[in-house]
Amino acid sequence: MDTSKSIDIDQKRGLCGVKPHIWAQSGEFPLRLLSDRHFEILCRDLLKVQAEETNLYDEVMLLPSGSDKGRDILLLGPNGTHAIVQCKRLATNLSKDQILGEIIKFGLHAVRDCSIFPIGEKPEYRFWTATGISKAAAKLFESEHAWHEALSSGGRALINATRNKYVALSSSGSPPTDEAENQQALKLAALLRPVHVGAEQINLLLSRHGDVRRLHFRSPEDGPQRATTREVETLLTSRRERVLRKLAAHNDPYVPREGLQEAFDDFLQSECRGFSLIGASGQGKSSWACKVLTDPPPTTQWK
Repeated sequence: MDTSKSIDIDQKRGLCGVKPHIWAQSGEFPLRLLSDRHFEILCRDLLKVQAEETNLYDEVMLLPSGSDKGRDILLLGPNGTHAIVQCKRLATNLSKDQILGEIIKFGLHAVRDCSIFPIGEKPEYRFWTATGISKAAAKLFESEHAWHEALSSGGRALINATRNKYVALSSSGSPPTDEAENQQALKLAALLRPVHVGAEQINLLLSRHGDVRRLHFRSPEDGPQRATTREVETLLTSRRERVLRKLAAHNDPYVPREGLQEAFDDFLQSECRGFSLIGASGQGKSSWACKVLTDPPPTTQWK
């Protein structure tokens, strides 16, 4: 069982950066706006939800950034690694050679470190992509025969390209040893079953699991819940009824304004002989004046 330490996603959430916005009521998410690491974390969170729903594996381990030996995420069971996930956030569709190259790279690493190879018969090597795959690449996933035929016809050339690209996989200096590693790497690659999960499937998973979506994307729906038209109407009707009941209890339609009444009381106690009331239309100036005429203050309040 591989003992690489998993990233604590909750504590390392800062690696995700700013959450991209999504269009309201859109079924597509801007996966390509995520960073490479953020996309890996997103895949990890969705796989964790799947693990809880299906019980096909016990744990989802996101490996630290860096030399991951052709692995981004491990799907673990009680006896070891059951499947490997490689996350690709590319601007274009993943090609046939890119898929073969990734698995051959993993095969070469597994030859030199057998502990990283998953257990079980035909373990899965999953590609999660932010876009899609080319038509030629799609044929690799159609049947086991197509997969083995592609490895047989193009594997050798891709092995040489992979060795030249990665220092850790460079030649051992011994041609017989290199040839033995090449053959074993192709055998290990043939034992794997490639699986592709593209943008369309990821979008569906995000739509189903709003809690994961909110961790990685911002939406207009994430703000405080707004009252419906019916709720606003019910609230206004209730308030109107309370005011009317209060007015009926006092048998007086006039609604006092505390600030105005205090200013008028101060005026009555002052030496001034003029009181100006200024306000916008409909603010109750005439109602107040009528109230004063019909129910004037006692003369004892006047100075």
